[in-house]
Amino acid sequence: MMEHSKSTGGTGISSIIYLMRSICVSVALALFHLAIGPTAAGAQTTPFANGDQMPDMTATCEDLGYWIEQLPNSDHRIDMAVAGPLAAVEFDGALAYLVVCPADGPQALCITYSTNGMEPGEHIKMSGGTQRIASNKIILDPCLAVRD
Repeated sequence: MMEHSKSTGGTGISSIIYLMRSICVSVALALFHLAIGPTAAGAQTTPFANGDQMPDMTATCEDLGYWIEQLPNSDHRIDMAVAGPLAAVEFDGALAYLVVCPADGPQALCITYSTNGMEPGEHIKMSGGTQRIASNKIILDPCLAVRD
C-alpha cells in the first residue's frame, strides 16, 4: 500500500510539471500572437504553431523572409509550415534534406527520413520544428513534407 502511494505521488508531480510547461508554452504563444498583431481580417494567423501542431497558415517563398524575422525566440519547440518549389534534394542513406525556395533568397531546409521520390522543381509543403540558422535560413527538424 505504501508503494502504491509513492507511485501515485510521483505521477501527480509529473502531471503538474507537464501542465506547468504546457501553460508556459501557451502563454508564450499567446504573447507572440499579440506581438505580431491581427491580420487585415482581424484574425491572428501565422505559419507558427506550438510543437506538433499544424499552423493556421503556410509561409511561401515570397513572405518567408518576413516570417523568419518574426520567429519567436523560445526554449520550446515552435513548428512552422512552408511551401515552395524544391531547390535541392539530397539523401545520405539515413536522412533526406529538402530545400525549398531559390538560393538567392530566404530558404527552408526540411530534415526528414525519405525524399519520397521528390525532385527539384516540384512544389511541396513542409512543416516541422523550426530553428533559425542564418538571417534568411531556417531548418525544420523533425519535418514532414508532402507534394503540394
